[in-house]
Amino acid sequence: MSRTIVGKVRVRGDLVAQTPISVGGLGAGEHVDLDVAVDGAGRFYIPGTSLAGPMRAWLSENVESEKLLDTLFGFIEQARDGGQASFLFIEDSPAQGVARERRHGIALRADTGTVADGFFYTRGLLPRGTRFPLEMELDIDKSSEPGTEHPAGTLALLLKAMCEGKVRFGACKTRGMGELRLEDLRVDYYDFAGNSGDLDRWLASGGSSEDRRGLGLEQELKALECFGTPKRREQRLFEVLIHWRALSPIMVKAGRDGVEADMLPLMSGVEGAKDAAGGIAPVLPGSSVKGALRAQARRILHTLFDPNGENASEKPEYLNLLDALFGSTEWAGRLSVDDVYYRPEAPVSPDAWLKEDANALNAVTERHQHVAIDRFTGGASEGALYSTRPVKRDERERESGWEPIRLALDLSDFPEAEGHAALALLKLLVRDLEDGYVSIGFGSRRGMGEIAVEGVDWDVGFPAEEELQTAWDAFVDGGGAFHLPQFPKEETKHNV
Repeated sequence: MSRTIVGKVRVRGDLVAQTPISVGGLGAGEHVDLDVAVDGAGRFYIPGTSLAGPMRAWLSENVESEKLLDTLFGFIEQARDGGQASFLFIEDSPAQGVARERRHGIALRADTGTVADGFFYTRGLLPRGTRFPLEMELDIDKSSEPGTEHPAGTLALLLKAMCEGKVRFGACKTRGMGELRLEDLRVDYYDFAGNSGDLDRWLASGGSSEDRRGLGLEQELKALECFGTPKRREQRLFEVLIHWRALSPIMVKAGRDGVEADMLPLMSGVEGAKDAAGGIAPVLPGSSVKGALRAQARRILHTLFDPNGENASEKPEYLNLLDALFGSTEWAGRLSVDDVYYRPEAPVSPDAWLKEDANALNAVTERHQHVAIDRFTGGASEGALYSTRPVKRDERERESGWEPIRLALDLSDFPEAEGHAALALLKLLVRDLEDGYVSIGFGSRRGMGEIAVEGVDWDVGFPAEEELQTAWDAFVDGGGAFHLPQFPKEETKHNV
């Protein structure tokens, strides 16, 4: 299909990682099963296709018009051997001078609590604070008339969401990764039909003729919003912020053994304070927090519906509620849990940490000695003396060293009854956290991982307690009947 291009929109800015991000490449790197993508120049990067996919996915969840999405991103219609090329062009985005980190991933068996066969792996990722330059260009076709819905207005909606960090990229988006926030946004609109100088400016400069950093989001998007923004879908996103304090040391093991101590805590890159260099700090991965909550949710459901384990051989229907929140091999869970960082007075130097400098270790950790007991002799098992360096417990007289735990539950796909049942289970989980029934991290049976909840900020959109209680009672009285939404069969349209 021929196009008559009457204008262009050029977008520039920086995508800044608010959480670690993992965008996979081909093959496995050294000591990494799932490595970070590398471009032809040897730089870690996000391919343009890995940016376009989440952008389209976010718009499909928030915009009613499928036609607008097809215009922006293109499609192939296999049934009729037709389609349309994308009007939106997105450049690859190389990371700006950053080192790759490694994190271990596991899947635990529900019956034994041990690692499932084949589910121990290492993933490469780029740390929080990594910057990726963003460059996009949108063709404005003559057939796109200004009105209530227009590709340029749709792009403006997307850019607003990206400036607010609402669009996530890469892997493990519900387990603390992939939040990128668009900063230093610059948008140039070129009107070829109405201003001949715009064509010369676009051809000559390849971009803006002036530096417009700092003008503000509203001013940058003003020209695009004049075309008309699309009709939005209703969203049902509920957020919870849990303020907590560590009553005992917290430990999530790093992927390497130490010399000064056998086990060191997981560390990740962080930005420094203003006018200060960044470094590394202890981190509780979102996957660890989510795993602890999932285990407690499973206990709640089994206690209610199968306390004697009579349905161990088959999956009962009430576990659909567990899948709704936490996901399964067939279903993407709707509960997202972000990484939680420890906040030392100053970020630890990576070099000092690698050298296991005493000052670096003592700044954020405390040393523990452990011994495994031989159950037959009652003495120490041979070779079973080991040491750990968990993150320090919080002092009662000061503010917690840990960031709050942030949960987000998206129930846009669910009918009200099922959504309220899911929210009721989430409330029960937060209550159990407050009551001290949930420990976090390694060594929960060895005096670690105990926390105290200091306060909970509930989203203002949460239903009233009476509504949640009614929904939970109906769920229990119905024997745990819970139906996951049914999605249509795979579409014949694909991004181009």
